[in-house]
Amino acid sequence: MLPLPISPSAEQRQYGLLWGWILPQVAERLSLPATPAALKLIYQAFKDYMGYDSMAGASQEKMSRFTYELLATMAMEFGVYIRLPYEPEPPEGTTMEDMALVDLWPVNYKRYWN
Repeated sequence: MLPLPISPSAEQRQYGLLWGWILPQVAERLSLPATPAALKLIYQAFKDYMGYDSMAGASQEKMSRFTYELLATMAMEFGVYIRLPYEPEPPEGTTMEDMALVDLWPVNYKRYWN
């Protein structure tokens, strides 16, 4: 009998989003290498800046809040928009900041503003 697949928890998915998607983009946009050591330094710098002591065993709510604050800090302090997995890639030679909001959030735009 094959073992049943184990689906990741909300916390694990949030952790994967942060470390596998968001932090590598932050590194790239700050012209840093996306190496594990660099990602750890970026993570620690944001934790310290935003006043988080520890994220070990953090709830999904706390991880979501941290992620949101990190994205907001990148936007407000650095003028950099970090793309989420469901958002389109910017056209070749442009960045997310060059895109119109209507193009950036097509699903949400159609749902709420049509």
